[in-house]
Amino acid sequence: MSQVFQGLKKKFESKHKKCPSCGAKISKTARICPECGQNFIFHVPEPKSWQFSLNTENCCSIFLILLIAIALLYLIFPLFKTIFLIIGVAVVVIILIILVIFAKLVYRIKKMFNF
Repeated sequence: MSQVFQGLKKKFESKHKKCPSCGAKISKTARICPECGQNFIFHVPEPKSWQFSLNTENCCSIFLILLIAIALLYLIFPLFKTIFLIIGVAVVVIILIILVIFAKLVYRIKKMFNF
């Protein structure tokens, strides 16, 4: 029902707006009022950028739940300690490989530009 009313509203909507200072009818895209000379450049809405907001409200509770789950797995499954140790070592090795590759790239760039 509201869509029908919005469609009717758009059909009968005026293609003019009123000047805030003198009240004269002017087109919607006008920048200067022909009656009083009021400048509308400052009233033109600027394009809006994408606003990205990260909500970290429940981040701590999720982190605590993960820590509690890992602690329970440690207590329940003794094999989990070994698996977790292997995964941890693999992650550390991968991080070290990435750091070595990054260091090589930095060294090549330094050598290329003779810093």
